[in-house]
Amino acid sequence: MGTGTKCMVIAQDKLRRLKIPRLTLFAFALAACAGPALAQDNTVNVNGTITVNTCNLSTPDVQVDMGQVGIAVIDGVGVGSPIADFTPLSIDMVCERGANVRITLQDASNPGSTLPYIGLRPGGGVATGVGIQLARAGDGSIVPLGPSATWVAGTNLPAGNFSIAMRAHYYRTSSATSAGAANAGALFGVEYF
Repeated sequence: MGTGTKCMVIAQDKLRRLKIPRLTLFAFALAACAGPALAQDNTVNVNGTITVNTCNLSTPDVQVDMGQVGIAVIDGVGVGSPIADFTPLSIDMVCERGANVRITLQDASNPGSTLPYIGLRPGGGVATGVGIQLARAGDGSIVPLGPSATWVAGTNLPAGNFSIAMRAHYYRTSSATSAGAANAGALFGVEYF
């Protein structure tokens, strides 16, 4: 008689004395005599990608018409034109829910500049002694310029339209001024984090 059969007989005999029904007796005997179970090694593979929620620019090129302002309304060097002469502008985008947006603005004529204004484009008939300064629309604080002057424009945004609202105004850079064209450009980069 094999070991498994001998175990079954011994287990059945002991359980019969306890007056346990036959089917239950068989189940207990089987459990008592079961040998080691074979296990199989398997793997759970999980695949995925973590992405940054982004936005798509609605206005990749922003046009701002500053109009005409007399140099006399800008009080002195380092002073901007009055609030009434500010021109609104915005960089518009459509964002995924949860997007975080940083922006960097640089003077297109002098990208490394960290001056508080954008210099005028060089050429004939250009005004002198003035530049263009950008300010945040919400609190009026001056927008920092330069390659490392990144600022957070929005965090954990809802899905949909988002605007980085700013204002532009003329800014006096020198006591010696002359009238002329006052065109300038800024490069902007938008980063999602």
